[in-house]
Amino acid sequence: MIDSAAQTITKGKPVKIMSDENSAANGGGDKSRIDRHQAESCVPDADGARVAESELFESGFQNGVVADMLIQELEDVDCCGDAEESDSDAEKFHCPRCDRETADGSALCAECEAIVKKYPFSPNAIFLFIVALFISFIGLVAAAANYPIAANTAKGTLALKGGDLNKCYGFYDEAYSYAAALNKRYSDVLPMGFSLFSSGNKTLVYQFVALNKLNGPYSAGQYIEKYFGDKIPPKLVGIKREFDEISEAYSILSRGFDDYYTAIGDAEATYGGLMAVVDKIVASHDLPAYLITYYRFLAAVETDAGTDVAVELMDSVISEKPGAHWLYASDAIFLYKQSGDFVKALGICNEILKTDPTNTSAIAYSMSVLRMDGNFKGALSVYDKAMDITETTPEIERQRAIVLMLKGEYAEAETILIDNYDESTLTIQYAETLCACAVMTGNGKKFDEVRELLESYEISLSESILGLQSGTVTVEEIYLEGGGDSV
Repeated sequence: MIDSAAQTITKGKPVKIMSDENSAANGGGDKSRIDRHQAESCVPDADGARVAESELFESGFQNGVVADMLIQELEDVDCCGDAEESDSDAEKFHCPRCDRETADGSALCAECEAIVKKYPFSPNAIFLFIVALFISFIGLVAAAANYPIAANTAKGTLALKGGDLNKCYGFYDEAYSYAAALNKRYSDVLPMGFSLFSSGNKTLVYQFVALNKLNGPYSAGQYIEKYFGDKIPPKLVGIKREFDEISEAYSILSRGFDDYYTAIGDAEATYGGLMAVVDKIVASHDLPAYLITYYRFLAAVETDAGTDVAVELMDSVISEKPGAHWLYASDAIFLYKQSGDFVKALGICNEILKTDPTNTSAIAYSMSVLRMDGNFKGALSVYDKAMDITETTPEIERQRAIVLMLKGEYAEAETILIDNYDESTLTIQYAETLCACAVMTGNGKKFDEVRELLESYEISLSESILGLQSGTVTVEEIYLEGGGDSV
């Protein structure tokens, strides 16, 4: 059995070769044990043959091979001299700026420290600071330029959520117009098709959504087609699809009516004749049912069909398309007032105001319906409540003036009408109401002024107003009977 201690000779650990004297000093019995081990164990020689360790040692002592071989096979170890040299290097300090040695252990050498004190920032640091400052400045300028867009968009969204579609549309319109103006101003320095202020397109989409709720898909669809062409944003696809259906129906049905009037003449047109035109179109085209019924209603209104037929057809339109106020509201309210069905007329007004509480047309219609029903207090109450949430219009003021005239308060009514008189937005109804009030106050000068203005546009005063002037017609007959207006 090989002694485990003998295996350490060639395994990389330092070995002390002992002489015979040293071996004897350690005990004579050990020598024979070592000699026996040497005879039994072998190591490879240079040629790959195995020789006895004793022979290798004997020949090695003669030429120094053994010492060299042992040194090559031993692991590297640090000696005391290397440790001392390492400690000496560790005590040395170098300037991080120029890599020169600093004997005193300071962070920088004397020269570099002087330079840093005089020029605390490097050229690269100064350049980067200038770049960062420039980018920050550009960001502030862009933010300031975008503020009116963002502010109006936020106001428009808030108004839309609150149901104020008029204000909503106005805010979005301002945001889009401002963005479009800025993009146009910088179009020469921007890449083709690039928008620096792109939020304009987003507000435009919101604007058309609000316009659809305010005036319906036909009005909104025309703008969508104009601004977006074939690239319709997802939010507007449904509106555009409905617009296309309405446009096709309008075109086909209107062309059929025009051809009929051209062939027959306006005076000879009959309800039956126009209904035949509609029936022929329906047989060859797939059009929305509510639009077909609406054109049948128009045929009744434009001919001698009578109020009852018109009311029945209008009821059908509303039943087929309840929310299409953009299509039938004004016709239905006037028709129901004329037929004395104030409940239905007021019901339509209330439906509109639920969706859009600031709808000025619906407010004016409500006042007219309540006035014709004899509820003057209710009409003025609608006015007071409306003024808390929206701005007035000439038509709203006209309705208030009519109520005051029916109450006998002619002077106050005339003041209201004169204060809101604007030739640029003047309607025939407004002009005739002012003439009626001038008759009641005896203001002949104002009466002649308005009459001459209408005549300059080749418009004559209605028989109702001329009758009021001659004393054959009363204010009550004009504004409480029939359609509740002079024309």
